[in-house]
Amino acid sequence: MTDPFSDLPMSCLPSIDPSRDSSKPQPGSFLRRFALRRTRALARVAVLALALIAPTVRGQTPTEPQYLSFQVFQGGPDPFIPFDGALVYTPKAKIAAVVRDIVATIGTRGGGRTRLAFNVGPIGFDHTDAEARQIIADGFDIALAEDVAVGFHLDDAMFWSRRTDLIGDPANVEWTDFAGTPSTGLRLDWAHPPARMCFNAPRIRAEVIRRARDVIGAELAAQLARLRALGREHLFAGVIAGWESHLGQDAATQSFAGFHALANRGYGSGNPPVDVAAEAASIVAEFIGLWTSGLAQAGIEPARTYTHVAFLSRATFATQPVPPGTTYELLVNLLPSTQQPSVAFVAGARPGFSTYPAPGVFDQIQEELARFGQTAWASCEGTNLRLPGPAGNSGLTMEAYLARCFRRGATLVNLYSWGIGGPGVRETDPFRLVTEGPAALAAYRKFLRGEALEEPARLINVSTRLRAGAGDEVPIAGFALRDGPKRVALRVLGPSLAGVQVPDVLANPTLELVRASDQATLLRHDDWREDPSTADALIAARLAPDSALESATLQTLLPGNYTVIARGLAGGTGNCLVEIYDLETGLTPRLTNLSTRGAVGLGDHAMIAGFVVGSGAPRRFLVRSLGPSLTALGVPHALADPRLEVLPGAGAAALGANDDWPSAQAAEISATGFAPPDPREAALILTLGPGSYSVIVRGAAGAVGNAIVEVYELP
Repeated sequence: MTDPFSDLPMSCLPSIDPSRDSSKPQPGSFLRRFALRRTRALARVAVLALALIAPTVRGQTPTEPQYLSFQVFQGGPDPFIPFDGALVYTPKAKIAAVVRDIVATIGTRGGGRTRLAFNVGPIGFDHTDAEARQIIADGFDIALAEDVAVGFHLDDAMFWSRRTDLIGDPANVEWTDFAGTPSTGLRLDWAHPPARMCFNAPRIRAEVIRRARDVIGAELAAQLARLRALGREHLFAGVIAGWESHLGQDAATQSFAGFHALANRGYGSGNPPVDVAAEAASIVAEFIGLWTSGLAQAGIEPARTYTHVAFLSRATFATQPVPPGTTYELLVNLLPSTQQPSVAFVAGARPGFSTYPAPGVFDQIQEELARFGQTAWASCEGTNLRLPGPAGNSGLTMEAYLARCFRRGATLVNLYSWGIGGPGVRETDPFRLVTEGPAALAAYRKFLRGEALEEPARLINVSTRLRAGAGDEVPIAGFALRDGPKRVALRVLGPSLAGVQVPDVLANPTLELVRASDQATLLRHDDWREDPSTADALIAARLAPDSALESATLQTLLPGNYTVIARGLAGGTGNCLVEIYDLETGLTPRLTNLSTRGAVGLGDHAMIAGFVVGSGAPRRFLVRSLGPSLTALGVPHALADPRLEVLPGAGAAALGANDDWPSAQAAEISATGFAPPDPREAALILTLGPGSYSVIVRGAAGAVGNAIVEVYELP
């Protein structure tokens, strides 16, 4: 029988790039090559639609202590020098020196609900029972001496070459096929551990329970009793039971290293599992559960114990070239260092994850927490860096990165890699630059003072009412996406607008999505119920149109510029609403530019666009309207002298207005790189907080013509 893994694309992980960069959006570029269309828009319609169904960003404020922790490496002679081999005991004085450096550099230990911590590990099978106990005792001694909390990070299965009683028994070693070919090494990109351990071998299971309960758990319990007697129990930040737990691949062959565990479950070449991915995930979850169960038996509270799983995000998977039929579940469970995030949810512990800010990681964590009905979790490994770098590639500040964790329920955030490599690489190593730089230190101090960490506000929705005409006179809305793949909802409404007193509605709208870089049409869409899976997702997102004749879709898009074109089926005409929604609450990737081109008339025929700024700290936005410069792009009847106003909702007083952009804020606007080409065009920079806004564009002195209105998110 054919090997069930023979077609598995084991070599595709190196091509998966979760840190993909994107170019700066080009002003107005996504509205070129399109013909003129007329527009009639009313601010009350756009703002009403936004207020009713705009997505919200969910936040949490935990009531228990939150620990800002820094990983301090055990396993080698010096915690500043990365280890790559059998783990040894790192002297207490060396660990203490790193902790003192962290405390002195940050300058505060926190208190109350926000506390500084250090995390010692890995504590692995290579360490003898006596060494494991000593590492834990050392950690508590340092915590008491320096008045800073301590946590511990367990290596659950990687480094075990010194345990010849275990690794020397073939029953405990994984296979690379059902023929029993033994694994020779675990494939990692940062070290070279020995052969993969067989997670469900009877001897391994027994040793994990013994080690967790009688050695590590027992020592933790004894040291916790010591803290309680001193009234300083807050100095224990918790224990992480695992180090990116996964089955993974063999280093030499790059084959799946889990056949022995599958064989122990009764599978073989003649009866492979029906769902390989699910079986692999189940094996890992069961193994994690052995560790958490042993710790619980020793008396360690589940609220102080965390699992640790790294995962390839769905958003990254959606953008990668994989063979037809290859599912997300298959790759996330069988590639190196990754396992589906649900395996982090086991009895006796809180879930923990690696949180390097690749696209979709934070959003997927929140989805999993909601699915399992949990709120508290840990970032067990990470920093403000998309691997492998360079520094600054995440698009976030350290404060925003920490806010993304702590404001979303994290009770422990364990940052990598303070001091790694020694003084000589402090100014060059990307980990050191983002973790020890001035902005990061300021964010740590702010958190430890108990001040709220802020995430910048961001664009999440644009909605513009336009008239769909015949032929080329069709509504076109543009948007720019940067920092990585993004899941968006696109809608064109018509019939349902009659319920809000919009006359002459488009009876049966259709939608086209066009990529600006090559003008490729990515999809054409009519009625939103055509695709049952998309329809269910729209309903779940509360974005399902009221009319079955209206068009809506969900798409995951790569960074770039896009346009949405609305038409009437069979040449129909009428008023419609074109909308673009950011469905993900993560800080990156994000919409950074929203644009609409249409006709500006008199009175109620002014161009009016609505947009929504999501929750977070106020940030700067540039709003501009172009007219005269469109002539050079082939747009006829360009508005000679556009004037704009920005209002916070229908009927409210204007927040700002501008006619000719050099008349005010000229230097600030020029510095953004988005200054209009013509001095008669309008632009305005405003600092806006969360809420719905409308932009009204009219012609000065009663002028009419075609114009563009754009909203840019600024740094």
